[in-house]
Amino acid sequence: MGAEQSSCKVDSIDKIDTTRLEKDEEEMLVKGEILVDDLTKLSLELVDEYYLEFLRPDFCNRVALISTKLLMDSTNTQEIQGADHVLGLVSGETEMKEKLCEQIVRHYIDRVNLISAIIYSLEYCSDRLRALIVGPICTVNYDVFNKAECDEICGNSTCWVENNLINKDLPREQTYFKVIKEIYDQFTKSLKIFQDTLDKLKSLKSVKDEELKILSRLTHQEIYKVKSRCNELYYSALLNPPVSSAELDQKAYYDNLADRLNQQVLDVSQEQIEQHNIKSKILAKHIAETEAQTAVLPTST
Repeated sequence: MGAEQSSCKVDSIDKIDTTRLEKDEEEMLVKGEILVDDLTKLSLELVDEYYLEFLRPDFCNRVALISTKLLMDSTNTQEIQGADHVLGLVSGETEMKEKLCEQIVRHYIDRVNLISAIIYSLEYCSDRLRALIVGPICTVNYDVFNKAECDEICGNSTCWVENNLINKDLPREQTYFKVIKEIYDQFTKSLKIFQDTLDKLKSLKSVKDEELKILSRLTHQEIYKVKSRCNELYYSALLNPPVSSAELDQKAYYDNLADRLNQQVLDVSQEQIEQHNIKSKILAKHIAETEAQTAVLPTST
């Protein structure tokens, strides 16, 4: 299933007129979606394994509680269907068996919930990255990535922009493109952390809840971090849309003009302050001289 999804998404990239994209932007889309598909495939494989082995309705009926004291030491280990088996006497503690079964089932449900949280977090950044580079994008609510929902909010279909392709001729040294690169870097960094989480789940054979709780806490922290950062960067890009070279030159001209006007205002203000200080000093000196002259005048008798 994961492989089919990966092929489907890569095919969707192939249908885009990527001649209007820079090579780096095209690679971001392709590599990002391949990484997401690979993680999704591994996630689904783990969930299928858990349901097959531990979350079947008849799980407790398929296992037996055997005391290690009741193992038959004289019996040789036998390999059956790729697994080692030994003979032993089944314990009669049915209540204990049920409790252990419930504990194991809860543990693997927690594993599935952790994997589900990872899967649902994957599209958050990838949707925003794709919207900024090729679309689609909902112009009435930039956090909506579903056409039906966008049309409902908009009241018609004019707010849903299917192709939001970036013009290849636009200068890339702009905030918009720097933010896109930062989203991609942050996203792929988190994907590697999620990959590590899934690898640990795959190798973790113990059903000790403490190990799983630590792994779950760290993973949820990373999910919150990457979603918050992607959202922040996404809106930073939307607030700084890309412009043409002519518009950049015009903006630079007006920015320079504004700086010069501000400087002139500052210069005039500074000059006025200096003139005021000079007048104040002259006035103070005059007052002091007048007081001195008044002090030496003869007193009339």
